[in-house]
Amino acid sequence: MKVKYWGTRGSIATPSFEGFDTVKYGGNTSCVEVMSEKGDLYIFDAGSGLRLLGQELFGRGFAPGQEGKAKIIIGHEHHDHIEGFPFFGPAYIPSNKFEIISGALDLPLSEVMSDRQSIPKFPIQLEQMAADISFRQLREGEKLENGMALSHCYSKHPQKCFAYRIEEETESGIVSLCYVLDNEHDGEVDGKKFGAFDKKIIKFIENSDLVVIDSAYTPEEYNPAKYNLKGMSKVGWGHAHYKVNIDRALEAGVKKLVLAHHDPTHDDKFLENMLRDARNYLIDQNGDLGLQLELAKEGKTEYLN
Repeated sequence: MKVKYWGTRGSIATPSFEGFDTVKYGGNTSCVEVMSEKGDLYIFDAGSGLRLLGQELFGRGFAPGQEGKAKIIIGHEHHDHIEGFPFFGPAYIPSNKFEIISGALDLPLSEVMSDRQSIPKFPIQLEQMAADISFRQLREGEKLENGMALSHCYSKHPQKCFAYRIEEETESGIVSLCYVLDNEHDGEVDGKKFGAFDKKIIKFIENSDLVVIDSAYTPEEYNPAKYNLKGMSKVGWGHAHYKVNIDRALEAGVKKLVLAHHDPTHDDKFLENMLRDARNYLIDQNGDLGLQLELAKEGKTEYLN
């Protein structure tokens, strides 16, 4: 299984500007490419990073006269997870085929995507995109089998949102990736290590080879009052901090944890410091227990086998 990060930012695309550098870890919003050993292409989220992926796909079987196909998995309908689709070049090629998939949203997925490109919001409507585009919403508990097995669960975030797990059988056994954006924890506010949603996510990511997870905030940003600091609380905003994600990953026996959905106020230097603090916290938790910890980095490719 090949995994490549095309968009790692949360909330809004964040280019570098006057000393605020985002080149190293990325400024595009959520988009992660996953390709099976057989060549089946899954794209998790359609943030602004999808435009860049689309440009590359023209050289990988999605150009005019070719017949590329992929499944695009949408975490939820907030803008930063779908804003790249109108700029996804391969979707304008008639011979290409895309199935857009989500869990059961409040509105039909086709309506959600069409609304974002309706007049006067956008000049090109969804039905004007020439590719064969279809929609599918998975029922709770339903698993999609297509070379790789895709399952999902509800994530804690304002409005409906979904976490996904994708598994592939290889010569060395089953490898698994969990994509968990956007996802707030729920134990801390109640004074517990893990709340009901935390336990649900722990079970969902159990024994995963790789978990890409929402870690938008530092603990101090998330809940300033807990640290006797002033500032606006982020409790209830639908995002998590690295400490609870490390706790959940350790509890679940995860092999590698990648902190993603970088907040737009965090530049590369801030993220480097956050990763340092996160690794120190991991060591403090009875050693690292074999858990690898990294930041999602735009352009990085890794392999699970």
